[in-house]
Amino acid sequence: MAGTSIYSVYRRTARAAAQKRVVKQSATVDVERARKDFGYFCEVVGDKPPAAHHKEWHQYLCTGNDSECLIGIAGPNVDILAPRGSAKSTVLGLFTAWAIGIQALAKKPLKILYISYTVDVARTKSKRTKEFSNEWINKLKQDKNFIENNFKHNISFFEDRIDFHIYKGYSQSILPQLYSLGNKYDFIYVDASHKSDDTFVDGYWANKMLKSGGLIIFDDWAWKDPNDMSVNNSPEYGIRQFCTLYETCYTMLFHGYQVGLIKN
Repeated sequence: MAGTSIYSVYRRTARAAAQKRVVKQSATVDVERARKDFGYFCEVVGDKPPAAHHKEWHQYLCTGNDSECLIGIAGPNVDILAPRGSAKSTVLGLFTAWAIGIQALAKKPLKILYISYTVDVARTKSKRTKEFSNEWINKLKQDKNFIENNFKHNISFFEDRIDFHIYKGYSQSILPQLYSLGNKYDFIYVDASHKSDDTFVDGYWANKMLKSGGLIIFDDWAWKDPNDMSVNNSPEYGIRQFCTLYETCYTMLFHGYQVGLIKN
């Protein structure tokens, strides 16, 4: 191909792949297994069953260790040195999509910098990673056990120091029951329904059970659903109503993505 650079070949290949690529759809995905087993995720979501050398890479990528920012993938830096054609970019793209989904549902979103040798290749690989991660996030959201299992995983780090009591159900039913039992709390964290009316009702019952001098934190003040920007589809208005109604009862401690109030 005289007069044609290798980068032109890469661009044509990347464009063709982007046009033909169809993310595998499967109604039989074991979401819990895919969450824990990256190799299975590659097979059922990415349509890329891992080769033997990929499984060796997985051992170093999926450490099972958590850090302040990472879930299950924390650890020392890793360099993957392999010849062209060993699917390094494909595996790392799938790994990124897998991690994005898990981190997003745990409200620990990743901030990623991708450095590429051409714009076309970067655009194509970013598009594919976004497709995979979007499908993966949707599957996680549809899994009824994921939220509960993720919550139990998070509190497992503190079970030796905190006596947890888990109440499973709608907060608008459970909170009145707790109040009727005379429960009082020093700290209440409101992070349930993202509807403004639900958020206010949760705050209403929380106020009744919060001790004087106690702290209440509302999460997701700035959260918005790009597909539904109506007033009731965000916690913000419910938090505003709570702050207005109980203005004289609380002192603002901080206000950002979260709102913290001390009860007078």
